[in-house]
Amino acid sequence: MLILIGISGCRDESKIVFNEFLSTPIEISAGKQGKNVIGLKLSTQGSISTSVEMRIGIEGYVYKTIKIPSSGSYSERFDWYDSPAEISFADTIASGRLTLHYQFLIL
Repeated sequence: MLILIGISGCRDESKIVFNEFLSTPIEISAGKQGKNVIGLKLSTQGSISTSVEMRIGIEGYVYKTIKIPSSGSYSERFDWYDSPAEISFADTIASGRLTLHYQFLIL
């Protein structure tokens, strides 16, 4: 039997605004609470010229690929047990602006 004591997020949601969609990873972190991470919540808003593939990983390994639509919003929560995480994009030619909101989920 699993008893869940409680899940909370880091104090605030953080955000990154992308104007370029590079394959070079950008590191995001849960900060001091990184030892108790059990999930990651991502949401995007924006308008870009074409859909893009966002990659989530750590230390150069990609663990999840998400297809971000060219307009509107996207949201997903998934299991993630580490802090930091790396965000990058598959090689693509896209223009526009995309805002990524992220929150590490803490036990």
